Amino acid sequence: MEEKRAHTVTNKDVFLPSRQHVTNKGDCGKTLIFGGEVGMAGAVSFSSETAYRTGAGLVYIATHPENRSIIQTLLPEAIVYNWENFDFKTLNTYSSVAIGMGMGKSDFATRLLERVISSYKKPLVVDADAINMISQNPELLSLLGDNTVLTPHLGEFSRLIGKSVDEILSSPEKFARDFSRTYNTNLVLKNNVTVISLKDGTTFINTTGNSTLSKGGSGDILSGFIASLLAQGSDIKNALVTATYLFGKAGERAGEKWGMRGALARDIIQSLALTVKDYE
Repeated sequence: MEEKRAHTVTNKDVFLPSRQHVTNKGDCGKTLIFGGEVGMAGAVSFSSETAYRTGAGLVYIATHPENRSIIQTLLPEAIVYNWENFDFKTLNTYSSVAIGMGMGKSDFATRLLERVISSYKKPLVVDADAINMISQNPELLSLLGDNTVLTPHLGEFSRLIGKSVDEILSSPEKFARDFSRTYNTNLVLKNNVTVISLKDGTTFINTTGNSTLSKGGSGDILSGFIASLLAQGSDIKNALVTATYLFGKAGERAGEKWGMRGALARDIIQSLALTVKDYE
């Protein structure tokens, strides 16, 4: 069967969720972010600040208890939970969940990941260490669903499917499409050219961005942005297409202001907030 050619994303494909003039924080979505082993508070802070900066009404963080004071200093707007005693009875009250940023790969983290992906029924973003844990525990692949989005970079995807980076680069669209169809899930394969593959194998190519994004924390920002759009009511296709395109534009903008070498993740977040404003 001849595959339909991937669509290259343009600014005409950007679709932000509607936002009423008269509204409240509860109307704008609640997103929950699991992550942050000891020493990795920055990862969940970047994701969470991004979610707030891009429109989520409420952002909750479930993290290692030693991170609480750091995160509440960096982002006092967030509600912070101890992930060791998180109340799973509340899990499906959140509009979206993201998991994996700075999470580590401990036995506890693996059990937490398994419980989240097996219990949560709404849009779920799986990133970073969560993807690496799935690679080490492939039985977790069977728990992925059509509301799940995986956001690996090439190295993470290589470990996930057991193929070399060079082999993936020979046909990234095909490998992304095959993965999505096999596991009935959605994929954002991050690289200088990003491939978005939906559960049915429909693919998109995003070409925005530059080497400004080659910094620690940038992947956490993209995951937080996707989770934010999903919490606000975007469907998965619009969330992935819009997030990757505007994230790339924000990287370009940050590079213009601070330089491609000098821009930090926090600068990209600021640039992203302004870039989203341009499209409102």
